[in-house]
Amino acid sequence: MNPPMPMEGMCSSAQTGIWFAERLEDGQPRYHLASAIELDGDLDVPALERAFRSLFVRHPILLATYPERDGGPVREDLAPERWALDRRSAGGDLDGLLRALTVAPFDLGAARCSARP
Repeated sequence: MNPPMPMEGMCSSAQTGIWFAERLEDGQPRYHLASAIELDGDLDVPALERAFRSLFVRHPILLATYPERDGGPVREDLAPERWALDRRSAGGDLDGLLRALTVAPFDLGAARCSARP
């Protein structure tokens, strides 16, 4: 059984440690696990978004961000219904886009997915 999650606004000691390490390393992609999946056929985008939202309801930590307040991190959770699949064009250079996304700085204080207003 998993230990209980801290309430929104609170960070566990492990989360605080990761936040601190990220600050020291200036957002290097140490915890950035990148992968790509190639799908054949038509993609049912609404069904894919519903599947991700269902996952986020069960695992809200996946939508958590850790902005800095008063010199330390606070946890903020994005509501799953506000999440939207990030759709962008590779402009003919899929390998270049994937490479750029993989090495992009990892900002724990910013949402890493699209959010609907």
